[in-house]
Amino acid sequence: EDELEKLMIDAGLQNSYTFCASESFFELPALLKRCDLIITVDTSIMHLACISDATLISLIRKKKTDDLRWTPLKAENSHIIYTPNSRDPMSAISVDNVFQLI
Repeated sequence: EDELEKLMIDAGLQNSYTFCASESFFELPALLKRCDLIITVDTSIMHLACISDATLISLIRKKKTDDLRWTPLKAENSHIIYTPNSRDPMSAISVDNVFQLI
């Protein structure tokens, strides 16, 4: 978390935060409710993001060509970006792919 915060400061990002629920699990949904944009690879955050009005961008490793393991409840505010191939690491999803949705 500290390394990511340093990168965000160095990049001049404002109003961007890293977060880890350290006191209670319920810190996470409370924070998500306040977000305008959520980008995550974490499935628990994907599911909890439905309580928010935020735009959700989910990064998921593709398992097969017709992979529909998860479909967001608020489809109008949610986007899924799959890795090009099933064996690709998450880093195979480019920053440009994410920026196009923002």
